[in-house]
Amino acid sequence: MADYDKALELDKKSAAALAGRGRAWRAKGDLDHALADFDAAIKLEPKSAQAYLNRAALYQGKGDLDHALADYDKAIASDGKLAIAYNNRGLTLHAKGDFDRAVADFGKAVGLDPKYARAYLNRANAYRGKHDLERAKPDLEQALTLDPNLAAAKKGLDEVTKQLAARAAAAPAQ
Repeated sequence: MADYDKALELDKKSAAALAGRGRAWRAKGDLDHALADFDAAIKLEPKSAQAYLNRAALYQGKGDLDHALADYDKAIASDGKLAIAYNNRGLTLHAKGDFDRAVADFGKAVGLDPKYARAYLNRANAYRGKHDLERAKPDLEQALTLDPNLAAAKKGLDEVTKQLAARAAAAPAQ
């Protein structure tokens, strides 16, 4: 924190120092100071995708999903090639129960970064929210291929596999 304060003493208009201090405030749990620094950084650099991502994550953490979505939209408008922006907006949409749009955002994230294991996991969870287990399973498998230590993907794959087996067992014989 002291380093960011010192940087701001030298340059009060350093958006990077404000953003860094905002992240430090957020890590300490002081969301009001973090928000003030993120707002100031955005005022200095209104086209900075990273500045909007910082503030969106803060809003998302506070449960203010509408403001988080608005900032993720602005981040994507500033830089449409940030897989994390699509992933995080997808998480926010998922939290709001908008599984179709969440699936689309996670799809965009993996399209931009095919090695983004968490985006595959998140898309699988959105598919699960839609009860589309057949589409969830390959995403969980891909997440594990990319990150074999991703415990949530392993747990999800085990659950989906059991649910699909139970569904097949309950299906009438033809």
